Amino acid sequence: MKRIHRGGGRAAVLAVPLDDVEQEVLERLGALDDGWHVYVHPRLGLDRPDFIVVHPRFGICVVDVKDWDPAQYRQFPRGEISHLSNGEWRPTDERPRQQVHRYRAALRSELARLTDAAPPLHRIRGVVLMPHATTRQAEAVLTCGAVDRNDAFVQVYGYDDLVADSLIRVL
Repeated sequence: MKRIHRGGGRAAVLAVPLDDVEQEVLERLGALDDGWHVYVHPRLGLDRPDFIVVHPRFGICVVDVKDWDPAQYRQFPRGEISHLSNGEWRPTDERPRQQVHRYRAALRSELARLTDAAPPLHRIRGVVLMPHATTRQAEAVLTCGAVDRNDAFVQVYGYDDLVADSLIRVL
């Protein structure tokens, strides 16, 4: 049976409530079939990814949701991301793909601490979801140029891949 675990399973109320877009993604994840476990804002040391989705057959996926309008963000060939504000492009410190990779590494470390059967890092997938963009638009914002060799392990998707028949492929 599919289960939703909030706040790492320790708290009935999340320390940081889901925003509207995260709630929308959670509803889509809630439509997954039996066997899936969805962890909402789990604590990984000092990090809190939006979701960790686990299935005994399909494995583990760390999910970060970005409520970004693709017309308001762009990435330059060397990896810098800028945000359009008051008609000017301003640099941002956000690096979603690197952030998800850090979550993957933190999860791998935590699993290795808890069990001898922890999967290798390359078996823990990472996904950035941009529900206000198509996958093509999301990729244009977040996959321009190579930022880090670990970015290859973090995929980027938009709303068109959040439909039931595509969701398992995304995760």
